[in-house]
Amino acid sequence: MGHQHVGFGKWAHTYDGGIQGKVARWFYRAVLTSDIWSGCRVLDVGCGTGRLLTLLADRGAIGSGVDVSPEMVAVAQAANPQMDIREGTAEHLPFEDAAFDMVVTCLAYHHMDARETFLAEAVRVLVPGGRVVIVEPRLGVLRRLVNAAFGAHGHVERFATAGEIRADLTGHGLAPVRTRTHRLTLLVEAQAEDTGDGS
Repeated sequence: MGHQHVGFGKWAHTYDGGIQGKVARWFYRAVLTSDIWSGCRVLDVGCGTGRLLTLLADRGAIGSGVDVSPEMVAVAQAANPQMDIREGTAEHLPFEDAAFDMVVTCLAYHHMDARETFLAEAVRVLVPGGRVVIVEPRLGVLRRLVNAAFGAHGHVERFATAGEIRADLTGHGLAPVRTRTHRLTLLVEAQAEDTGDGS
């Protein structure tokens, strides 16, 4: 997603069955605690193999996805042939303005090296009053150590606290409406401004 994990592509066909895929399912459950209604248009940014999109469809959502890895996109398309899943980055979402009711990113925010650009893009593709849902690992006291280790090896990854994510969202005109922590899971949900003009 404009991040350095193009290498995820080599795991595209084994990700869901491996340990990473099993761990990811814990985080997908957090996303599903959001208000997702039948017909809700959801964009999954960093959709990977499309497993979360399948779960969202089970709730009646109309899912679309984007991922930087062409291998992941191919797997996601095969799993969800009825969905619009495209190769692209979080910083240049390949979708029209006001196309979605919700933008979700699960286990991808810490990979993004231009979060401000992603959030601006998320606002662009959302309808007025639409929501952004960010789900990330909750590392507690380990967060600084992990971030330092990433930095020492030249990686762009950086895990944020709930407060930092809320500040990022607020800085882009998104109003945080819900923060949920459960064990190792952190969810922050925010709402875009509703212009009230019927657009």
